[in-house]
Amino acid sequence: MVNPWALSNVLSGVPVTYKPFITQAKYAAEYRNYWWTDVRQTKTDTRITIPQGINPYPAKSDHVADRPVSDRGGNFGRLARMGIMDEYIPELLDLPLAGIPARGWIDFLKQFEQ
Repeated sequence: MVNPWALSNVLSGVPVTYKPFITQAKYAAEYRNYWWTDVRQTKTDTRITIPQGINPYPAKSDHVADRPVSDRGGNFGRLARMGIMDEYIPELLDLPLAGIPARGWIDFLKQFEQ
């Protein structure tokens, strides 16, 4: 689940949540791995280390997450970059924040990136 939120006055205020993106965790994880190894165009190593012998109730110290062999950008788990959320994201960008669509705020704030 991805739960989007914004501040009520965009730059300040109280957090306001919006309709979450919900999909099955197993599907999302398998699609993420497929996209990482077979779809993504890269010259880096596309292998993923998948932990073995995980119990249903792992200890806090157990390493249970899939890990890419090479992920310099830290993008491995970002669902929005894989296309799985393609129908959901435009809907979010049209949401009004303080009367202005979210995409308008993004465009405005990008003008001041350094």
